[in-house]
Amino acid sequence: MSNFLEIINSDPNLKDNYLLLNFDSIDWNRHTHVFKILVNPNFKELLIEKLKKSGPHLIEHPLGKKAGYRMLYQIKSPVLFEYEKSYCEIWEQVCCLSFFQKCWLPLDKLINNTIWNEVQKCDYCLIPSEVNRLVYNITNSFFTEKSFKQTIKDYLEKSTSILVSEEAQQKLDREFFAFTPTLIELIKDGKFDELIIAYKSFVCY
Repeated sequence: MSNFLEIINSDPNLKDNYLLLNFDSIDWNRHTHVFKILVNPNFKELLIEKLKKSGPHLIEHPLGKKAGYRMLYQIKSPVLFEYEKSYCEIWEQVCCLSFFQKCWLPLDKLINNTIWNEVQKCDYCLIPSEVNRLVYNITNSFFTEKSFKQTIKDYLEKSTSILVSEEAQQKLDREFFAFTPTLIELIKDGKFDELIIAYKSFVCY
């Protein structure tokens, strides 16, 4: 377990007020990680102060306002901590980068409004529901990372039953619109390298 999670979970007021968004993409065999955390806004300051007092260093986000990135729809800038070569990125809403511009956008309300209502508990933290995790992993890889890590490919290949569910398709529709059926088929076929190229050339909106 990461020192970040140990620090956060040591406060009983925090342990049930954050979600580990990128649980499925983390290679737990490695010693360095980037944790993407969604915090209950009412507990954000408590979380930040807890980390500040416990060793992690607050650092400038490389994709934040000072780097020329805009925060649209009144979303709050991400907060970033570094500790022993690992990083913890803290958000109040589930967001992703715009595909074509230097700006951050919240995911659709259908996702952000259900994220806290549909959670699961793993051994040491809360994580989003299976559908919300899948939608987050796809949108984060697609829009923010603009690539699919091997851990995500492996995860998606095991999650096709969730991918084709009505709920997942409905939520993906809110982010990918008419491209959603193509997205789903390419993921089902394991053609991850074709996803972004297909999206850029897609005109059937």
